Amino acid sequence: MGLAGFATYRRYRTSALVASAAIASGALGMAVPVAHAALLVNESFNYPTLANGANMNGVTATGTGLSGTYSATAPPSLTPGTFAYQTAGLTLGNLAVSGGSVAFETGSSSYTTGSLSAQFSATTNASTLYGSYLFELSKVGSNNGAGALIGPAGATDNNSQVAPLVQEYGEGTNGKVGINNNNPAQVLSGPGLTAGTTYISLFQVSGVGATSGTVSASEWILDAAQYNYFAGAGNLNASTLNAATTGTGASDVTEAGSVSGTPISGNYPTLNSYLTFWGYSGALTNDTQTFADYRLSDSSLAQAAPVPEPAALGLFAVGGLGLLLLKRRKTA
Repeated sequence: MGLAGFATYRRYRTSALVASAAIASGALGMAVPVAHAALLVNESFNYPTLANGANMNGVTATGTGLSGTYSATAPPSLTPGTFAYQTAGLTLGNLAVSGGSVAFETGSSSYTTGSLSAQFSATTNASTLYGSYLFELSKVGSNNGAGALIGPAGATDNNSQVAPLVQEYGEGTNGKVGINNNNPAQVLSGPGLTAGTTYISLFQVSGVGATSGTVSASEWILDAAQYNYFAGAGNLNASTLNAATTGTGASDVTEAGSVSGTPISGNYPTLNSYLTFWGYSGALTNDTQTFADYRLSDSSLAQAAPVPEPAALGLFAVGGLGLLLLKRRKTA
């Protein structure tokens, strides 16, 4: 190789390496969730010392923004169910949760209920909270319910401060969002939920920390394809989700609804309270209601939701192709 040929090779090699490094660097950046501010609450149920099926009652809460121990309660008039730790989390499409999950198990008894509560330690001066969690129901029907609530310890659907419920007694297979749930409350519109399907609940609550005036709450329930559609386009926000049609298509939302009003008994939403997972099953015995990856943010709905990055592998492949072409050029 002459001096001119060597100089040409050096320029080609340098350009190829820079391009491949830039592509690979971009892929590394996209292989992880988009950079976010710290979450107020992040309960991924990462409890490696617990055995699968262990009762969560009395377990120290280690999730970000939580303190104390989990406490399981049930009204004395109904059969208490069990909140069991699951070493496996829930998976929503190409979004895999790193931790485990918690499952409310009704057993063979009818009219089973229970709540699992841990106190918030996070604080904020923001008046709006944004949240998300994954859930899956083994059965659906008009006589059972489940949800993740912001309210007093041992809260149920009737006395919770903010209740984005995934399903509610007497409302068929549709979810329900409410403030003190029944005063006021709004049944979500949409085609209803499917048993054995993992969904993500996205919710937004205003009036946090208020002592008077109106509070509003909104909830959107999405399946895997829908979540990938909105998250991939960077459209996890109230205006875009509200503009979507409710349905089963990839660009739809499965269910959606909003409610506003004055909370009863002055029970305004506040983080000086508890995160409560609640379950109820009437006539549906041997029912399991599973929750995973609960998040709260005071920044935005997108901040509160995990973001899948399906394009990362493609970028790695392109970067690798640049290095391969360099190798072939050098051999020639």
